[in-house]
Amino acid sequence: MEIKNFMKFIEKSGTAFHAVENLKNMLEAEGFEDLKRVEKVKLGGSYFKVRNDSSIIAFKIPNNKNFKSFRLTSAHSDSPCYKIKANPVIYKYGYTLLNVAPYGGMIHSTFFDTPLKIAGRVVCLDKDNNLYTKLIDFVEPNVAIANLAIHFNREVNKGYEYKPAKDVVPILGLGEIDLFKVIKDKFELSGEIVSHDLFVVSAVKPYVWGMENEFISSPRLDDLECAYASMRALINSDVTEGAMSLVFNNEEVGSLSYMGANSDFLVTVMTKIREDLGLSESWMYECLENSFVISGDNAHALHPNYTDTYDLNNYAMLNKGPAIKFSPSQKYTTDAVTAAKFMALCKKANVAYQCFENHSNVAGGSTLGNISISQVSIPSVDIGLPQLAMHSACELAGTKDFIDLIKVFETHFSLNK
Repeated sequence: MEIKNFMKFIEKSGTAFHAVENLKNMLEAEGFEDLKRVEKVKLGGSYFKVRNDSSIIAFKIPNNKNFKSFRLTSAHSDSPCYKIKANPVIYKYGYTLLNVAPYGGMIHSTFFDTPLKIAGRVVCLDKDNNLYTKLIDFVEPNVAIANLAIHFNREVNKGYEYKPAKDVVPILGLGEIDLFKVIKDKFELSGEIVSHDLFVVSAVKPYVWGMENEFISSPRLDDLECAYASMRALINSDVTEGAMSLVFNNEEVGSLSYMGANSDFLVTVMTKIREDLGLSESWMYECLENSFVISGDNAHALHPNYTDTYDLNNYAMLNKGPAIKFSPSQKYTTDAVTAAKFMALCKKANVAYQCFENHSNVAGGSTLGNISISQVSIPSVDIGLPQLAMHSACELAGTKDFIDLIKVFETHFSLNK
């Protein structure tokens, strides 16, 4: 059942804005309160705060004022796609094309000849000269990026370097289409669209497959799997210490934004909790020392066709449990102590775990953990659900791993000190 709920969530979460809106709705349905609508954080309360419509922090406070730590998870709400530029349309040879730029590091070829749609937010100016924001999602495919026929590019299967400004120019339609007028009419917007954060994203619907339904294929598994799992686990958990789920935007482009992991978002929420509960700064410092972050960002599963790309002893397999990420260059925050803590949580939850480390000839990427702790220093472990085809228009992961991650997060949030 949880897999089906997740598939509905991911289908409705084409952009970070929609993902956070859907997480917010999920939390409100379970009694969480929006911090902007409450005067003070109280003992026993459940709250959330949204920043710039695209990052969200949700937390539970225990009934006991003497709690001494927070159990945190972090994930991100964004995924690689194409951002539509400020002046969005190009009229060329009877076509209306979209002027886009890559957002993040996607596999360009996977976005060709596959269902795509426009989604994001627009900012409008109404007749009274007031600005308002509206999320929009065309839901069904309405954009295409077409490959050049092999007859004109005989070498394409020997490798082709896609140039975004030339090759990745989506077709919107025939004739001269006014995109903003189409949006205004379809979504019944009043006034004038003055600005936008619109994206071309995959419109492929998630599906479960395999001889035993052991796989899920979907856009945006990285990192909406960890984002959804952490929020669902927080909702399900009874807490005796502070519990907090962080979902940041802009991880795919470096996190250096007002709503990214490298912002003061977590600091401001922590400060409000401390002040509203009448606790001292020294309590906060001690609390952070005692706290623990599980930074969840999907990991690379072993690809059977490219085994020489992976470390011989430290690779992850689908449906064998979450992968603990190690990096000697500190691209991941994991050390011996935090890895052992996560292993103990997995054991308590009766969930298998794996150890992942990049091949020594492969640099690998970094993730949220080492960015967020630059703002608030808390012991942290980097983990992820193993997946194939990361940053493809349609990624592939294991169904069992997703359920197991929720169990581990629930154990993490509920664990007595």
